[in-house]
Amino acid sequence: MAHRTCIIAMLVLLATGAPGRAEGPPPEFFAGTYDLLGQVMPASGQTFADVMRITPFAGGLSVETCRLGSGELSLIAPDSHGPDLTGHLKTSTLRCNYHVDQGNYPLLVCGMSTGVNDDPSHPSRFVLFFQQNNGEADGLTCPD
Repeated sequence: MAHRTCIIAMLVLLATGAPGRAEGPPPEFFAGTYDLLGQVMPASGQTFADVMRITPFAGGLSVETCRLGSGELSLIAPDSHGPDLTGHLKTSTLRCNYHVDQGNYPLLVCGMSTGVNDDPSHPSRFVLFFQQNNGEADGLTCPD
């Protein structure tokens, strides 16, 4: 009888999903302004700094930067084996994985591809550090 109860419990668990399984954050979780710090590749030792604003919209996330232009990101299913967010920034492919820092703010680790690896004006990989959550009406404020 105990085996039957155990098998039924396992089937219920498989049908409903494991308890505590992350469904992934909603797009609004990523809304705000980020400090962008990147590295130019190949490993030249050069760093790259910018500011990025992420705004959710019905189809995903809109991204806007001061120096790299604008684009879009889409959330990927939380059980996929790849980047959590994917999209483009101008003509470059953009792939990001997110983490959550100690303050429960997003921390994004991103990579860009297609023709930017040898361009010292563009990073090929970068980290986005959450700066602040701006209201919808606020625009991107670029440093001088």
